Amino acid sequence: STTGTKDVPGGKSPLITVQAGLDIDGLRIDNVLREEDTIDTPLFKIYEDTVVKNLILNDVKQRNLLGRPIPFIVIEGSAPDASITLCKEI
Repeated sequence: STTGTKDVPGGKSPLITVQAGLDIDGLRIDNVLREEDTIDTPLFKIYEDTVVKNLILNDVKQRNLLGRPIPFIVIEGSAPDASITLCKEI
């Protein structure tokens, strides 16, 4: 199937990803609005064997138009000291 995310035909990856095997000292993401009506992939994902210290997600929103749940944030690795503010599904 060629179905993918709304913005990337055939794409099935989360909108924002932190790939496996990384050690990141700080990551900040501000003012994101995702509107999805095609595929139920997460908005943001940290893959396994990855550490993101001082993760800040601020004003990150997801509008789900699928009629079924979409994962919002998936953390398979580690995000110590994460600060997640004003993030929600709208």
